[in-house]
Amino acid sequence: MLLFEAFERYKTRKLLGAAANTEGKFRRAIVALGLVVGRLPTVDDLTDDNVSDVVASVIRKGRTAYTANGYRSKLVALWTFAAKRGWVKTFPDIDAAPVEHANPVAWTRAELARVIAATAHARQPICGVPGAVWFRALLLVLWDTGERIGAVLKTEAAQLAGSSLTVIAAHRKGKTRDMVYTLHPDTVAALAAIRAVYSGPMLFPRDCSAETVSNRWRSCLKREGLPSDRKHLFHCIRRSVASHAAAAGGNATSLLDHSSAATTRESYIDRRIAPQPRAIDVLFRPDAA
Repeated sequence: MLLFEAFERYKTRKLLGAAANTEGKFRRAIVALGLVVGRLPTVDDLTDDNVSDVVASVIRKGRTAYTANGYRSKLVALWTFAAKRGWVKTFPDIDAAPVEHANPVAWTRAELARVIAATAHARQPICGVPGAVWFRALLLVLWDTGERIGAVLKTEAAQLAGSSLTVIAAHRKGKTRDMVYTLHPDTVAALAAIRAVYSGPMLFPRDCSAETVSNRWRSCLKREGLPSDRKHLFHCIRRSVASHAAAAGGNATSLLDHSSAATTRESYIDRRIAPQPRAIDVLFRPDAA
């Protein structure tokens, strides 16, 4: 059986309600396996050696171990599905590639002021809304909520009631629950400035792609003299929310609606902003009376 055929059966049982890009990730993993075996892969090509070669090939191409492990997890999921149905005789037994956990990058408090100031450089209107108005409101919403940019851009204006903003589960990663956020009065005023120009259904109207939005924001950061690589775009606001919340003693895991504190700690909290306690700060001196 071709692995693509097995995947068609897998997705009808296992990917119901999954994010739109999840199917594409599985297909890319199958293509990667095909490159390793030199043809369209079958379920019989699901072996420890072949999957290991996929992981190694992804890393050789300059991708991170985290990305390579994503390919591995998709193939392992398909392999386990196939093994449970007797399509293959063995189950996977392959470890993930070790991942180096670099310090997550967040904006410092001083940098955040410059980030907000950078919105003034957005001169191209979006759906008739001045760019500076549109981007300022977006960044303030991201700061008040800690939400992902994708979910916010899908949110409709009807989900805003006074200072309360609901981001529905269907728009959020994992699609597990609605989140209700309270916005600062400054943010509510910034959103009202959009409604003064635009009366359509979306909280943030767009006449351009999400990629164009990111490129325009990158240009704003450059003009402000701030870093503009992929680590410093919109998701950097989410990491900044987590980092500053942790520094203030808040529960960043709950705030970001993560299922694991380890995810928050390893991928979101910038230790320059929220350093871990040092032994000398909390322990007594062993030679003291």
